[in-house]
Amino acid sequence: MLTPRRCGRINSVDIKVAPIVIILLLAMVLMAAKSTVPIIILLFSLLLHEIGHSLMAQALGLRVKEIVITPLGGMASIEGLSNRPIDEAKVAACGPLINLVIAGICALIDSDLAYLVMLINLGLGLGNLFPVFPLDGGRIIRGFFSAATNPVDAINSVGKISNYLCLVLLLFGYRFDFLILALAISVYCVVVQKKELFIQVLANGRSPSLSLSQTISKTFRFFRDGDRYHTPPPPDPHSKESNEASGSLEDFGGSLEEYFENKK
Repeated sequence: MLTPRRCGRINSVDIKVAPIVIILLLAMVLMAAKSTVPIIILLFSLLLHEIGHSLMAQALGLRVKEIVITPLGGMASIEGLSNRPIDEAKVAACGPLINLVIAGICALIDSDLAYLVMLINLGLGLGNLFPVFPLDGGRIIRGFFSAATNPVDAINSVGKISNYLCLVLLLFGYRFDFLILALAISVYCVVVQKKELFIQVLANGRSPSLSLSQTISKTFRFFRDGDRYHTPPPPDPHSKESNEASGSLEDFGGSLEEYFENKK
């Protein structure tokens, strides 16, 4: 019921849909539910959203394995994206961009159906740009942070932004009587972010070392100064300082942490 099944292929990418999605749609049609048309539009909009991610990924030379549609939304499985932070930001931005373009086109059409398509795609586009991980907005920021710092501090800083915004969501939920939904969304975002942080800590062998303000500052300087900030010039191998540093490290008998601690 929940295992996605292949139902098509677009631009060499498998499109898989969970059987329960089809069952829910058929049930709504049989019951003549008023929500059938909006849900069908939502599913197609989600598919176009993920196709937007996939097309950008392929344009950047990345391999897209599949697109999966489930009752919880859509997901494009892309290989090699974690090692290319700026490309991650580009891929993440393309999904909401597709929805916003569709919304803009439908805004020019005078019909009730076009108005409904516009509202759904406008909600998908703007909602996914919300800077909360794992939404596309959070992934865009993660890509920028990671390019200027490292994957661990990047996801940790995005998580802090997400936590602040989830707190705001909870306050709105309490004020406007959707606290349970706000709590469920907040818990989901926190769990996904913590899981991603744990994965990055294991993969990179380091813990977060930068505060949110430091990460933002480094990111600003990186994009302001470019390679002059991020990539320092290589040392001259014939310089006195380089030879002294190399020799002292080779002669030191302790660990690297002890060596750099003694250098302070």
